Amino acid sequence: MRAFSALSHSLLQDRSISWCAVGVLAYLLTLPHGTHVTVRALAKRGKEDRGRIARALRELEESRYLRRVVRGGRWWGQLRADYEVFDTPYEDEPPTGEPEKVRNPTSGESAESAESGSSSQRTLIAARMLGSLALTHPCLTLGASQVWRLAPLVVEWWDAGVSSAQLRAVLTDELPRRVHSPGALVESRLRDHHPAGPTPA
Repeated sequence: MRAFSALSHSLLQDRSISWCAVGVLAYLLTLPHGTHVTVRALAKRGKEDRGRIARALRELEESRYLRRVVRGGRWWGQLRADYEVFDTPYEDEPPTGEPEKVRNPTSGESAESAESGSSSQRTLIAARMLGSLALTHPCLTLGASQVWRLAPLVVEWWDAGVSSAQLRAVLTDELPRRVHSPGALVESRLRDHHPAGPTPA
């Protein structure tokens, strides 16, 4: 058993969640897989009231550090909710399959029009990942047009075998003190640090 656990810098710097939520998540990350935990037990463990623990769990779910997975039971109608926790905001798995028309979560316009008539679920998830960078690093807030323009570069990283967590680290680690152009910085890192070598502009 390890005597310590490592926490990501992005978690400790995430201003979208409270210190209470950070503490709850840090504790959950130390537990063995499959551990049964209740709000009451967490409140007792941290000497916080159950209302505050429940709010912290909602914060973690909204910020994608915690995911609720509803599973079917053995008998019809029997369901249970399991929770998965992550040390960085989770990303949906980049799927493969038939393109489908989706909506731009940032601007409300259809991704089909945003990408000149062609869109895919992988591109949508890439756009979501880029848009979520601002949750932990407000200096990396991207506009809708930037998100959709850069999303195909994210897909190229996935195609090269790089995970979302690894790519997020490339985009957010060792940021300059001031970011004057978030779009230019993200694009530069996507192109210049590509696993297969710099990609043409």
